[in-house]
Amino acid sequence: MALLGPPEDRLDDALTLEWDAPAQCPTAEQVRRRVALAIPPGEAPSRRVHATGSVEVEAERWRLALTIETAEGTSSPGAEAADCETLVDAAVVQLSMALEVEAQEQADPEPQPQPQPPPSHENEPEAEPEPEPEPERRWDGMAGLHAGAGFGLVPTVDAWLAVSAASRFRLPSAIESAARIEVSLGHVFAQTERVTPDSDAGVQVAAWWLGPRGCWEPIVGAWSFPLCGGPDLAIVVGRGVGVDESTRASRFWLGVAGGGSVQWQPTPRLGLRLGIESFVTAVRPSFTVDRLEAVFRVRRGGIRGLFGLYVVLP
Repeated sequence: MALLGPPEDRLDDALTLEWDAPAQCPTAEQVRRRVALAIPPGEAPSRRVHATGSVEVEAERWRLALTIETAEGTSSPGAEAADCETLVDAAVVQLSMALEVEAQEQADPEPQPQPQPPPSHENEPEAEPEPEPEPERRWDGMAGLHAGAGFGLVPTVDAWLAVSAASRFRLPSAIESAARIEVSLGHVFAQTERVTPDSDAGVQVAAWWLGPRGCWEPIVGAWSFPLCGGPDLAIVVGRGVGVDESTRASRFWLGVAGGGSVQWQPTPRLGLRLGIESFVTAVRPSFTVDRLEAVFRVRRGGIRGLFGLYVVLP
């Protein structure tokens, strides 16, 4: 807050100004000088005009609150603009008009000339325009490495490792969310199924699977919750063990899978994922030993859990 007494200009002691404004705005002394320049020579009144002005900025909008006290009473004009200089110009006009009204009441009742426009600020450096905010990115990509366990595709436990790639588009909706397309390629490590518990003969089964997914992904800050579904395709490979002549056979497997996961992205480029999904088998391959009945057949359904790390691509 600044309180200035009579400066060495044509205003003498006619104007007392209290002025509160951000550092980007002219000071109280500069405002008084502009008012003095706007008043024609010889028009300075002898009565006092007391003014209080303040400038505030909020959400890139500047607001002026001005109170002018004269012998006739008090007025409180205000203004709003995109920059402080425009508000100061408006304050100068209001103050110069108030001073000339006082001068008219003390001097000749003939009409006084209208206040001159505020001086131009051509010599003052222009404020650099604020850079426009970058448009929000809606598309991004992700690459991930996941591991997990479950059951259904090979004997006993399905222990697996997979890589994935995804493309995500943020949806323009009231709830922040994204549509996502993802493809995973994984390997289920080999497990063995014996002909009987006491037998050495059996079949060792492993698999390579491909899982395309379509997802809807609600987003809450650094957290997101993909809900995904799609087909699973796999090549299941079986090999005889504990037999005189071991052969290798490959079978096609088809299923439909769906599930959900939780993702946490603490940095713009790196995140963690924890999820679970289940699948239903549509095509069930089987494997035999020495032309006996099927030693192992892929289950009708199964479940798998996953934990992984993913990278957000630019």
